[in-house]
Amino acid sequence: MDPACAGIQRALQISPASANPPRTPPRASRSGPRPLAGLYTPMTDAVPHRMTPTGRLVPPDLDEAMVAAVVAEFYTRARADALIGPIFARVVAADHWPQHIQTITDFWSAMLLGTRRYMGRPMPKHIAIPELGDAEFQRWLTLFRDTVDDLCPPAVAAMFVDRAERIAFNFRIRIAQFRGEDPTKLEPQRA
Repeated sequence: MDPACAGIQRALQISPASANPPRTPPRASRSGPRPLAGLYTPMTDAVPHRMTPTGRLVPPDLDEAMVAAVVAEFYTRARADALIGPIFARVVAADHWPQHIQTITDFWSAMLLGTRRYMGRPMPKHIAIPELGDAEFQRWLTLFRDTVDDLCPPAVAAMFVDRAERIAFNFRIRIAQFRGEDPTKLEPQRA
């Protein structure tokens, strides 16, 4: 250690070990625990992240191929599901599925990788589905979590799930508002 630094550490009574403390997760705010606190991953050389065009840091395992695989597998499961499958069958024509899968892949690529390929407006389409309710959103989240847990490394799965939970909550709020219901009574659902 540089003698000048050692002198400063002694003067400030800083031990060499505490001079460069390891990064710790941000503290909970005064309003309560942070919802993303469980997703904290220290930025170390062991976990190199890359920055997206929109300035997000993403794990190296998250790429276009993984996004496409998650979307394709999720919709295979969703279309076969007893609760939400019939909704998809009614809303998306059988011959439109390849285009729908590409649109949703673009959506998730924009959400997680910052690609800006998706410029659609999903809310009006979901508001127009009268049978969408809490049970359907919960099933969507559960299937989504099962899919990403099966296909993705844990850090990537956590990113997908966090975003899916936020999207579902926002959709539920807007649908409740549109239906004249009180959205303040809604609680976030967890996958």
